[in-house]
Amino acid sequence: MSECIILHRKRRVAVIPENPVNLLPARETGHRVLSLHRETPPPGRVATETPAEHPGRGRKEKERRAKARRRAARLQLLHDHWPALFAVTRPLKVGIKDDLIQDAQVRQLELKPNDIGLGLREWVRRRAYLMALVEGEGRYDMCGECVALLSKEHRQVAREILDRLDRAREAQRKSKPGQEN
Repeated sequence: MSECIILHRKRRVAVIPENPVNLLPARETGHRVLSLHRETPPPGRVATETPAEHPGRGRKEKERRAKARRRAARLQLLHDHWPALFAVTRPLKVGIKDDLIQDAQVRQLELKPNDIGLGLREWVRRRAYLMALVEGEGRYDMCGECVALLSKEHRQVAREILDRLDRAREAQRKSKPGQEN
């Protein structure tokens, strides 16, 4: 008796015979069938997919999307627990991480300090946050109140980072073939 394994994600069926030495070619059933056969299938029997035909299915693309989902979840976590601070992009108070960790402990939120730190890192590395540093006037605490003025040094560092990001983006655009800007 043969054992049948169905792989739902790829929508394929693998038939494993009792005696793998006596492998028979798969019969045409209208379904894609994988066997332990080492021969190459006849042309047209099994559809082959190339990355060019299906862009975005590569491993790097999946990893990039997973990372983007995790990043969005961390940002949403901050917004859900401190909406007065994260509803609008504006410069944060220096030392806000310690305040948020302490507030999470006082409110008994099930947040790890590492989650708060990673979320803050995502928040302050955003282009919109850097623009807020360059154009803003003050720094805000977790209640959304202005508690300090921005220093010229912090504005200058933010401007340098934005310039570096712009140069990297421009270099990336120029390196892509077939695009004219």
